[in-house]
Amino acid sequence: DSALFKYNSVINSAEANMFHHFTRWNDARQAWLEVDWLTGFRYIGVEENAALNLVCCGGTEHPSYSVGTRNNMFGGQIGGRARLNWQRWAIEGWGKAAVLGNFQKQYQNPLISTVPFEIRPALSSTGTTVGMVADMNISAIYRMTDVWGIRVGYNAIWLGGLALAPNQFDFTNNVNAGTLLQPSGSMFLHGANLGLEARY
Repeated sequence: DSALFKYNSVINSAEANMFHHFTRWNDARQAWLEVDWLTGFRYIGVEENAALNLVCCGGTEHPSYSVGTRNNMFGGQIGGRARLNWQRWAIEGWGKAAVLGNFQKQYQNPLISTVPFEIRPALSSTGTTVGMVADMNISAIYRMTDVWGIRVGYNAIWLGGLALAPNQFDFTNNVNAGTLLQPSGSMFLHGANLGLEARY
């Protein structure tokens, strides 16, 4: 007997910010430090699917049990960005935090036995909660020209208050089975980035 678990996530993010700029010169090293404080609006969408595929009893494959979720998060954010420049090099780091309203949905595909027999029809539920995001980055930049530069860095993002698909699996057998929304999941994402920048 065996069970195959499939799980995938799609994350989209968009933001609009206003910056308050402050520059402090450091003549001793012929370098300068730029500091920006920011406030803005942020949207994050997280959509997930999870499925259990079972094989038992001499290779009989059971219909899969699959669930999905959608999270649409909106709200304000604050943060800061600092950049140290010298000659053709720069080091930049920023951090942002946001409290977001999260409009959530979970949906469950029909649960079918091997007979086949529909144990439970397709079900769904919606809800709202408060989510949070913390977002940090550190990057090194090399200026190829006065305008263009190449940058490499590392990002770390934490998201809280999410309806995650695996948390919605419901193996109970009562009147509310498959209709309860579990909204309190979280995820931590991190990874490297490589890109170009233009500064005027």
